[in-house]
Amino acid sequence: MVVRCRPMNEKEVGSGCGLAVNVDESRGIITVKNRNARTGEPPKQFTYDRVFGLDAKQVDLYNDAARPIVNCVLEGYNGEKCCQ
Repeated sequence: MVVRCRPMNEKEVGSGCGLAVNVDESRGIITVKNRNARTGEPPKQFTYDRVFGLDAKQVDLYNDAARPIVNCVLEGYNGEKCCQ
């Protein structure tokens, strides 16, 4: 499974929203912090096959996650089989 975290948009930045996620691309981990959490409550961590951070471009995600599947399908293979 692949996840891409987007940067905050202008409205979020203008409203003073804080960033809720931390992306560790090398380890494939997304850490989500609850700004309303009780003291001592740890952030939630989720592990994925591949994660893309705030500066990732759509083309990066496509080249890494989708292009191999598309190429397999164009070669006549079942796309689902290419993912395994």
